[in-house]
Amino acid sequence: MTDVAQRNAEINREPSDKYSGLTDAAKLNVVFVLPNFQIKSPVETAYVGILPDSDPRVIEIAKRNPAVDALINNFSDHHGSKIPVSVMVLHKDAPKSIADSVALVSFRNIVAISCVLQSWQFSIGSPNAIGMRFSDYFDFYPYGPTRDGKELLHIGHGLNALDAADDFLGQPYPELSRNHLASPTAYDEQLFDLLRKAWIDRFEKGRKGWKSNRLFRALAIAYHACALPKKNSLWFYDFGISVALWISAFESLVHPGRGGKADLPAVLDLIFKARFSDPVTKRRRKITFQSQTRHGNAAEYLYWRLYQSRNAFLHGNPVTIHDALYKNRHRPSLLTAVAPLVFSVALLCYFDWYSKPSKDKVKIVRGKVQCVEIDWVRSFAKRRLEKALKHILTGKDRRLI
Repeated sequence: MTDVAQRNAEINREPSDKYSGLTDAAKLNVVFVLPNFQIKSPVETAYVGILPDSDPRVIEIAKRNPAVDALINNFSDHHGSKIPVSVMVLHKDAPKSIADSVALVSFRNIVAISCVLQSWQFSIGSPNAIGMRFSDYFDFYPYGPTRDGKELLHIGHGLNALDAADDFLGQPYPELSRNHLASPTAYDEQLFDLLRKAWIDRFEKGRKGWKSNRLFRALAIAYHACALPKKNSLWFYDFGISVALWISAFESLVHPGRGGKADLPAVLDLIFKARFSDPVTKRRRKITFQSQTRHGNAAEYLYWRLYQSRNAFLHGNPVTIHDALYKNRHRPSLLTAVAPLVFSVALLCYFDWYSKPSKDKVKIVRGKVQCVEIDWVRSFAKRRLEKALKHILTGKDRRLI
């Protein structure tokens, strides 16, 4: 399959409906609206889901809830054209462990991270920015419906407000492109399935432990890290702060718990588990720290570069824009584009994805193993990530469209 065909197949794959669990609209409440995010098909569990505003259940909720009706129908762009939105719904019978904001935010995070990480993999080496590369697309709108559904409520650190729904007019975040809305939402299927299972285990089944705690804490930090680096109008210090947040996400992911320590070797030991097939990504590169030397794969080496940049920025060392770049022989890449690729590898290693056998079907013919069916989803996911890492390291063209 060509790169173009592969890219189109994945970017146009809609979220699967095999997760359907919210069937009765009368049992659902809209808890958040996501005005910058358009989803074509619902992503849901038994108690919580993110649905398009065109979903029959959302339309049914809006009929009995004036505030929801205003939120899904009164968003427009700066030209006044109506725009579609997505909503997060919660089942009325959801247990407290899921009705809690931590569970709801964590569900949003697994959707966001799965989309953002794959978008960066597609965009690296492409002449176009593909998909949703920033977590700002998934931010909750600060106003939501009151319990009786008649008014709009905002409760926050900077503002508390109660407003009428009938005169509500909303707009999406003006700094985000809406070109991605021409295609259905694309997300990393392999990663999303792993994260969704972990979410269900922790919040629906109550299987809480330090390992899942560090996962969802890392995802929460990564959500901050992959936001638009614009607080200082894209001054290069903004990129350094984003890199620092990425390092925090990595270290949270590997932290052993009370009394333990998350440091550079701990993160390198995790992503050492990655098994690459391309000679460029497999090649061992020299890594030095604290008078120690080790040789790591492409992900380990790039993480080491991120770590060096973090130290330079956060320790107040003299820095220039070059400290926010990874340089190769052809063209440099911003480290904020490198970090999502390495974090993809780290998450897959966290779930031991590389050590799990593929679902290829084989048969034995005259004592020889022959593959009769290839696990294309896994194969494409692995190849896509490796090609993006290879482009970062070499700078050679990697055009997917």
